[in-house]
Amino acid sequence: MKTFKTMILMAALTLAWGCSSDSDDNKWTGSVFTQSVKPTWSIDWSSDVGKPNWQSPDPTMFECSMYLLIRLSEELSAHSTDDDQMAVFIGDECRGASSRNLLSNGRAAFLLHVKATSEENGQPMELRYYCGGIHHLNKMQLEVPFTPNNFFQPYKQDLAICDGSTKYPVVSPLTVSLPRQLPFTVDSHDMMAVFVDNECRGVGQRDADNPDQWTITACGVETGETAHIHYYSAEKRGIFVIQESIQLTGKPQEVYISF
Repeated sequence: MKTFKTMILMAALTLAWGCSSDSDDNKWTGSVFTQSVKPTWSIDWSSDVGKPNWQSPDPTMFECSMYLLIRLSEELSAHSTDDDQMAVFIGDECRGASSRNLLSNGRAAFLLHVKATSEENGQPMELRYYCGGIHHLNKMQLEVPFTPNNFFQPYKQDLAICDGSTKYPVVSPLTVSLPRQLPFTVDSHDMMAVFVDNECRGVGQRDADNPDQWTITACGVETGETAHIHYYSAEKRGIFVIQESIQLTGKPQEVYISF
């Protein structure tokens, strides 16, 4: 009889343990977890654009000029080579071209002498930049129209790798908030990124004042692409893939995820 009672007790404990384990495994239904070493997420900016042959115009044809100093971001400077080219267009005409210069801080910069007629004062200008290291092309409208100035007071603007990217023209700034209840303890080595299928489209930065909030500059090929948030937990040594998808709209979005 004693042996029979022991067997019943063991069966009950086994059943209770099984129910408890199933409950714990199914508690976090908003994500799929996979064990993983710490990832090295980054956007692949490499492209296959051929090197352009932009030429400055004959200066005798124009009576007005404007100087611009365009500085590459640290990320973009890391891909810069002597094959880089930069030019400014008014309409379809190249009105100034330049090769790169290196600043004392190691960043690349371009000094452009843009020419125009007096009737073109106030016309919008398009900046085009070819990055020789990754064969990538940026095309974007400058923040100011053509405005004559002099060499000693050039207009200055910084260029980030996602500004006018022809590979990823849709830029969606995301603010991602973590839920209060988490299956892990937040760690300074945690990572967050946004993916379209298996392709990383942006890596998150944690808010210095709010560790439960992240910002991601998500880069898309076209408006409406479906993306998913990936979260690496240093404590759990693995990656949570959030099951609820988001749409890359090209506009700022607030995203609330659950695990």
